[in-house]
Amino acid sequence: MKNISVKLKLLILTVPLIACIIILVAFAAIEIRGTEEDLNEVYYETLYKVADLLISADRDLYQADVDAVKILLAKQHFDEAQIDEMISDFNSNAQQVYDELRQADAIAKNVPSLYNEVVSGTSDTFSALMKRTEDELDEWTTMADLKNGEIDEFDAMSAQFHAVRDPLGEMGDAIEQWAVGEHEELSAANTRLIITSATIFIIIAVLLLVLAIHIMRLITGGLAEATERINLLA
Repeated sequence: MKNISVKLKLLILTVPLIACIIILVAFAAIEIRGTEEDLNEVYYETLYKVADLLISADRDLYQADVDAVKILLAKQHFDEAQIDEMISDFNSNAQQVYDELRQADAIAKNVPSLYNEVVSGTSDTFSALMKRTEDELDEWTTMADLKNGEIDEFDAMSAQFHAVRDPLGEMGDAIEQWAVGEHEELSAANTRLIITSATIFIIIAVLLLVLAIHIMRLITGGLAEATERINLLA
């Protein structure tokens, strides 16, 4: 490499450095984008949407229960038209619970680690808890004749109401615990990525340092040789 010009030697030194920096920046950008997509999948597409639907289902279940309680415990204070309206409200709220549970189920199905595995702190898989909730809800919505029912049916409906809420609440716990686990996995993956990237950067830096020392020696040698020739000519 003695006959290579100083300009070309400097290019040999700087081009690999620039290329490595560009590659590392591009790699970091891709990984950051991937992490952003993973976080969006965990926290918005799954956690937020499923949790919001379960909260809405719980709220509508309570509202339906309020309608049933008013009918069974205070029927004598309402006329037939008012009772029919409350029964309609009960059915409407119960249907909303079904709809929200099915929407939550459809989203959770796309995440096997949530849907098919038992999450820490829960008694069963999300899919099994969903089925229990729907089965208990079926029982609750059909167990009393609200139009002609008597006050003694209130205790049975109240007990069944809590039977619906138990697995429903457990699903809420499951989605939260799942999100915590996913966050820990993402954090661990990011830590591994940082360590790997730092290791690669250090290796490249060492190689470039070796190359730089070699090029500088060639440049120094070339300058010394040129100086010697000038002295001889002088």
